[in-house]
Amino acid sequence: MRIQRGLIFLSVLTIQWACHSGEAQQSRNQSASQAGKLAATAPGRLLSIQVKLPEKPYSQPEQRRRFVQQVVSRIKALPDVESVAAGSAPPDSYETRGIQAESTASKSGLYSYKAVTPEYLGLLKLNLVKGRFFVEQDRTLNERLIIISESVARQLFEDVDPIGQRIALYEGSKKGPWCTVIGVISDTQDEAGKVRNDIYGVYDQDPITNCALTECVYIIVRTKSQSETLTEKLKEEIMAVDKEVTISDIKSR
Repeated sequence: MRIQRGLIFLSVLTIQWACHSGEAQQSRNQSASQAGKLAATAPGRLLSIQVKLPEKPYSQPEQRRRFVQQVVSRIKALPDVESVAAGSAPPDSYETRGIQAESTASKSGLYSYKAVTPEYLGLLKLNLVKGRFFVEQDRTLNERLIIISESVARQLFEDVDPIGQRIALYEGSKKGPWCTVIGVISDTQDEAGKVRNDIYGVYDQDPITNCALTECVYIIVRTKSQSETLTEKLKEEIMAVDKEVTISDIKSR
C-alpha cells in the first residue's frame, strides 16, 4: 500500500432530512471549513515527523507497536509538548482503502484511511458529532473499531444511525475483518475546498504502514510554543528508543 499525497474527493449524498438542499449544502460546507481550520489556528505549532523503521527489527506488528508506544511516552513528557500522537500518515496525506458496509453490501468504494493512536483526533482538534473518540483501552480490544466522517456516514448509511454499524476494509484485494463504527466526526476540507471522506482505525489494530520499501510511522506533535529547539529534542527522544531508525520529512505548520 502506497501513501499518496493529496486527498480523494467522492460525491456527497444529499441529506434526506434537509428542508432545502441548497441550504443543507451551504451548512455542510461551512461546518467542514470551520473544522478543517481548527488544527491550523490552535496555539503553538503542529509538527509531523516521518520515522522509517529498519525492516528486520520491525517485521512483526508487535515490534512496531512497542516502538510507537515508547516514542509517544517519551515525547509526551517534554515540557514544550501539549500533545503527541502517531499514525500511518501525516494530517495532509492518506492511504487509499477499499471498503464495504455490512448492512448495505452495495455501498462500497475507495476512501482515505489512517491508522492512528488514541490521541490523534483530539490533537487535530477534530469535532466529534456522535459516539466517541478512541481511548487507551481500545488498543487491546479484539473488536476492530473505526471512526468515520459525516460524508462517509451519509454515503454508506444515508439516514441510518452509523454507530454500531460494521465496515470491512480492504488491503488491495484482500478483505479485512469487520470493524465497528464507534464515532462520527465533522467533515473537513482539503486545500482545494473539497470535502474529505475520512476513516480512522486504531493503530495498534492495524500498524502496517508502507513507505517505499521500508516500514514507517508518523509522529504528530502539538507544541505549547514556537520553540525552535524542540525539533532537535524530538529527534533525540526518538533516537533514544532506537538509534537505527531514520528520521526524515519533518514538517511544521
